[in-house]
Amino acid sequence: MKLKEPVYIPYILSSKNIDSTNRLWLAIMSMDIIEVFTLLKDEYNYFTLTKIEFVKLLDDKFKKHGIIGDTEFYLKLNACLSCHKDEIICSFVGLDSGIGLGLYFKFKNNNLKGLEFCDAYGKVEDLNDYYNWEDY
Repeated sequence: MKLKEPVYIPYILSSKNIDSTNRLWLAIMSMDIIEVFTLLKDEYNYFTLTKIEFVKLLDDKFKKHGIIGDTEFYLKLNACLSCHKDEIICSFVGLDSGIGLGLYFKFKNNNLKGLEFCDAYGKVEDLNDYYNWEDY
């Protein structure tokens, strides 16, 4: 499944029925780590991470995206071609950098059950050779 067009924040905000997944997408797209933390449930499966570890890693990625000029993301749904073979991943793409932040949303019976990072469509850490992140 692929969306023909990327989804931007105003599109979600204009929707009449915003569910919990849309609110989480919106928080990620806005790089609002406090809202992300609030919306994530302790019982979600973060695969090899705890909720706190997952949020810290996501916050680190948000900060790196901020360093390279991103203030928000747009969303594209893509089929993962590597780590989550043929599953749909959410690729949050930096508006300025064009660099993706991939997340796999695990659903069961239309309910979110877990999240995991997916690097199939790029990642900000690919810039580690060009940036000394501690200088920022």
